[in-house]
Amino acid sequence: MIANQAASLVKTGLSSYEDSLDQLAGLVAENLQDKKNMQEIEAEIRAVHTRNKTLVAAYYMDFQTGKLHISSYAKLNLDVRDTDTYRYLKANPKMQWLDVYKDKVTGAIMTSVVAPVFSDGKMVGTVGYDINLSTIGKIRAGISLAEKIEVADKWINKGYSVSVVLRIIGIPRSTYYYQKNYRVEEKKISEGRPAPGYSIKEDGKKVSDEQIKEFLLEEIAGDAFNYGYRKLTKVLRRNYKLNYRS
Repeated sequence: MIANQAASLVKTGLSSYEDSLDQLAGLVAENLQDKKNMQEIEAEIRAVHTRNKTLVAAYYMDFQTGKLHISSYAKLNLDVRDTDTYRYLKANPKMQWLDVYKDKVTGAIMTSVVAPVFSDGKMVGTVGYDINLSTIGKIRAGISLAEKIEVADKWINKGYSVSVVLRIIGIPRSTYYYQKNYRVEEKKISEGRPAPGYSIKEDGKKVSDEQIKEFLLEEIAGDAFNYGYRKLTKVLRRNYKLNYRS
């Protein structure tokens, strides 16, 4: 049930934007085909932006003139044909999620999704959304790390940006790759028997190896990302009162 919630969370966070942007691309293409003026196209973009509060901006990049038509309005002195977005779409003219970045003004964690606009079979521009990722993904509490990774794998394997999926699902990149690449070898005690699978806290309570692994992942995702074995052991003893195995 919770895993389904996680899958639904990512689907909502990705597919809803794609569906909306695909519709906007079709609408802009129709307006261009009907020779409507740019003011009418800008009005359509403003309407989409107004309806979706998670959008920081909605825009049309005109590859014929180099102009950017954006809502909320901003006067930017640039030729869109000099941007990475233009180069990405020229190389691969299909809907694309761009990488996660930090907005220099607000400090918000952002991403963008863009879709090409075609007229008479030729790519003439792109529509796009700038999205504040902190405004989506509010139901992540209660989803286990294993379930998050399972859902993240599903969407990453579909070709979505790793950084976008992990930001939505709520997994630090370091934790994701550590969990994916880390393989616990079966431990043996001196007599050759399997290890007991738990450690002892200072108060005598048992803590399972799986729980200790969760503690390690949390620490590695934070300040302990570059710690070695000895330092991590000290962190576990200090923060979680572990005496290790008796």
